[in-house]
Amino acid sequence: MLDRKLYRIIIDTLGKAHFEYYPDNFSKRILVQKVLYLLTHGKANPKLHLAYKWSFYLHGPYSSEIAHMVYYMNDFSASLLDETQDILDKQEIEAINHFKEFDKETTPFLDKLSKEDLYEMFATITYISEQVDYNKTSIEQKFGIFKPELREKINMEDFDAILETMTEFNYI
Repeated sequence: MLDRKLYRIIIDTLGKAHFEYYPDNFSKRILVQKVLYLLTHGKANPKLHLAYKWSFYLHGPYSSEIAHMVYYMNDFSASLLDETQDILDKQEIEAINHFKEFDKETTPFLDKLSKEDLYEMFATITYISEQVDYNKTSIEQKFGIFKPELREKINMEDFDAILETMTEFNYI
């Protein structure tokens, strides 16, 4: 069965191109997965409640169930847009709008990281913060262990600014 709500969330949050190129473009797949993780996890309120399981994989939090669903939905995307016009409730729309405000605030970090790297960082930090009580030092240390290649791409001042922005928007 198609998850029309998931389709609508991806379209409303990232745009149709991220959905259409999902199967063939690895960076689109990373971005979709990480954005959906942020929308469904962390302290953010409102947030989305989707019945998909997540695990930690090579590029951070990952849901194989979502990956399979998006591949499957792609086969039917031509008919889905019309079928999903008013499918989201008020809390889901608020969560998407909250995320869009967060996304706007993160553009200065794109000078240092690609959007995919940045959202892999956000999702991984959110994942780590759910495993430990919020402690900036612990998060930074664990992030360095889980993602040393990403940690090397950004200095401590920018890492602190990322944590501050994520805290401000209640993702950690």
